[in-house]
Amino acid sequence: MVIYEAHVKGYTRLHPQVPEHLRGTYAGMAYHSTVEHLVSIGVNAVEFLPIHHFVSEPFVVGRGLSNY
Repeated sequence: MVIYEAHVKGYTRLHPQVPEHLRGTYAGMAYHSTVEHLVSIGVNAVEFLPIHHFVSEPFVVGRGLSNY
């Protein structure tokens, strides 16, 4: 079993074979070129990292940044 951990947004955000309107979405992860690549490197399952709402820390916000 090969489990690949990925952020939906990060994995597809700049992927050249994923249409721009699908980047950063679940549809981008399910796009045929994304799936084909994961299968070609032997991935059996994908675990998505954080997919829930969060509140940015004051330290981060105070510096004009945002959590990924």
